[in-house]
Amino acid sequence: MQHRCAGRFLLIGAAMVYGSLAHANLSEGDRATVFGTENGAEAVSFREVDSASLLSLEGVWRSRGYGWLWQISDGRIRIYDAVESYCVHRETYFGIPEDFSRSLGLHPGGAAFSISIGDETYRYRFDRIGALPAACGTEDRSGPEAIFETAVAIFTEHYPFFRERDVAWSETVEFLSSQVSPDLSEEGLFALLSRLLSQIDDGHIGLSAMVEGRERWFSPPFKLRQVSPEAIERSEQVGYWTTGIASELSDNLVRVSNGQIQYGTIEDTAYLYIGSTGRSLRRAVNGPLDEARALFRREGSKRLIIDLTDNTGGTDETARRFVARFARSPVVAYSKRAGDTVNDPLQAAWIEPADPPIFEGPVTVITNQETISAGEILLMGLRSLPNIDHIGMATRGSLSDILTKRLPNGWSLDLANEIYLDHEGRFYEGIGIPPDVEIPIYSKQNAPDDAKEAAKRLIDYLDSF
Repeated sequence: MQHRCAGRFLLIGAAMVYGSLAHANLSEGDRATVFGTENGAEAVSFREVDSASLLSLEGVWRSRGYGWLWQISDGRIRIYDAVESYCVHRETYFGIPEDFSRSLGLHPGGAAFSISIGDETYRYRFDRIGALPAACGTEDRSGPEAIFETAVAIFTEHYPFFRERDVAWSETVEFLSSQVSPDLSEEGLFALLSRLLSQIDDGHIGLSAMVEGRERWFSPPFKLRQVSPEAIERSEQVGYWTTGIASELSDNLVRVSNGQIQYGTIEDTAYLYIGSTGRSLRRAVNGPLDEARALFRREGSKRLIIDLTDNTGGTDETARRFVARFARSPVVAYSKRAGDTVNDPLQAAWIEPADPPIFEGPVTVITNQETISAGEILLMGLRSLPNIDHIGMATRGSLSDILTKRLPNGWSLDLANEIYLDHEGRFYEGIGIPPDVEIPIYSKQNAPDDAKEAAKRLIDYLDSF
């Protein structure tokens, strides 16, 4: 799909279209979208940014959610992280960043603008404010107590999932803050912040630091959920699935992209493993899928299994590219918004079909608790299609993109701050996306001995759906 942009064509990925795109009565050469506001819809004109238009944006801008401040002046864009009384300069752009240039949306009256950063289906909105807060660049907050307070403030303001993650945040902060002192070492501070984050069972939480000359990283360990007795009984009756089972089942298995995509056939069942939606696959989706389609047609496959077990995620864009090859009509794959503000409207991510379709018969998607992040976005998109069944285990429940915040001493925090909803408006952060039929997924290390035969029984069981 093409959109005119100041006399040029701006190409948005053929299979992906921004959900609320609509043409308004704008001058030729502009394009428009509609954003929900407190008072209804608001038309926004889009145009290429040049030095003159950047001059008209001079001033200070605060993002809706995300905690960013942008100061535009003298042809530069200075970016700050700000929360409560804390403000730190992150980086400066000299000139016009490519994303800014291609996607600037000017709101009426010059009081707001919006842009896409990396993902053209999602827009970040900024509102003009009078000036930078006094805290920006003026206060030394490099001591252990100030760093701990800043980390707490960042999570308190930007992390919206304490309830879903069953975290007693206030009590945890009160307990750990008593252990901070001005003479706390870097090692001690890193350990204390790690204890703070360890209370949050979220795959998108992390602390990156240079501690006494060594790079350090901490992320809370994942806590496996219990599987229901009914699911265990079902797997014993009809078979079970193991991660990495493809090579055991398929005699014609093809591996591409370092094993991130694998496909083959199992008797009359087609098999497609997608282990990642990483950025490196963004331009490499169609070739392997075309070859898989040809194999499935030659073998006369009657059913397709899409194996997303242990999918480590990647980018939403790559996930949408996969879904587009299975869609037969436009669908809303998901909607999302910033979760750390109350005035950010949901934005729907539409997917347009991309020909030729990989498989048009019944499709079963298999997941486990290690299906995470953009792997879950891929699953949400597939579940929006009419010919998809979902079995296995609930996914990890870490759907949000990662928001990175800089601490005053140069360390950085990763956290989740976005709310994703599926095509029916359901919310899965901290819960995981539950399957239609729960069946335990085993690793090779703990799978029963007859994995191959049991998995074939499971495939036979799928025919009863």
